[in-house]
Amino acid sequence: MIQPWDTSIIAEVEKAILKSELGLTPMNDGKVIRINVPPLTAERRRDLVKVIKKMAEETKVAARNIRRDANEMIKDLKKEKEISEDEQFRAQDETQRITDDFIKKIDTLYTTKEKESWKYKDASTRHKRLPHHVAIIMDGTDDGPSSGCVTGSLARRGGSFRPGNRPLLP
Repeated sequence: MIQPWDTSIIAEVEKAILKSELGLTPMNDGKVIRINVPPLTAERRRDLVKVIKKMAEETKVAARNIRRDANEMIKDLKKEKEISEDEQFRAQDETQRITDDFIKKIDTLYTTKEKESWKYKDASTRHKRLPHHVAIIMDGTDDGPSSGCVTGSLARRGGSFRPGNRPLLP
């Protein structure tokens, strides 16, 4: 159940959940949104892993686009003779190193989330309880789900948040 502070944003929250591609169908009664979370079958887990992989790939593309923009800015500085050729190559190498570090972090996060999705594969024999709910916690601002969520960056992309777990991206 999702109960935003400001009930006027319920429609926006509902749209974000529908766009999330997580297979969740929200039910809105005007004050709260109820979500029936399907059981975590092997097929459902595979679907969730696909969503995680897609988010990771989109994030890698975004990081590479930022690298491209940074390199273009560095080249423009060189053309305007604000930096030397050595400084240009040093800056481009540093940009590449930073990009590589972020892509490694993205890959690590993806691998971790993929393993987490299979963590309770045999929960019935280990007597571990699976979470039975998904929560989006609003902070009370009037900015709507795109910025008012604890996981605002995920809401802008239509993602979700499960209490106790970190979002895919920091």
